Amino acid sequence: MNIAIFTSANPDELHAFKSVLEQNGIPCEIRQESIQSHQFYTTPGYKLYIEQSQYYNAQSILSRYGNSQQDAAMNIGVEHSQAELELKALIRNFSTIEEVDDLQKNYEPMGLSPQEIAIIFEEEKGYISQRLQNKFDWNEFLAALFEGRLFKYLNRNKSVKYEIENELIRELDRR
Repeated sequence: MNIAIFTSANPDELHAFKSVLEQNGIPCEIRQESIQSHQFYTTPGYKLYIEQSQYYNAQSILSRYGNSQQDAAMNIGVEHSQAELELKALIRNFSTIEEVDDLQKNYEPMGLSPQEIAIIFEEEKGYISQRLQNKFDWNEFLAALFEGRLFKYLNRNKSVKYEIENELIRELDRR
């Protein structure tokens, strides 16, 4: 798998970012191309879009995707088989851990090892648990708004890996 970094400028700092990805086993190339600033990741082709405010800070770009360089490289390079995506899509139809537990008891493996299945179920249950614990709090929202932290508040629980997987699932559905 390769990552293509698209940017409307090509400063040296992106080469440091490329180097981090390649040190973590993900080959990548940098291409200069006009982009829209809100785009970061699309499929197919594993393209990473870097907005202008981040051109000069590879660590800032990496921190979007994980707490360490290794985590970031793994999240940016998330790659799944069709069987994994189909299972994740099935699980994401449910909104409670109990429903997912019931599915797990009755799930017949299709092209995945029991260990892979167990990992996927645990990961998806973690996403459900996180969503349930992070219900909207009006007072917290207003405090964030008045303190200038609104963007951070809105994005604090966003899992890049989860969003990437959703995009891959949508891509799978279009085929």
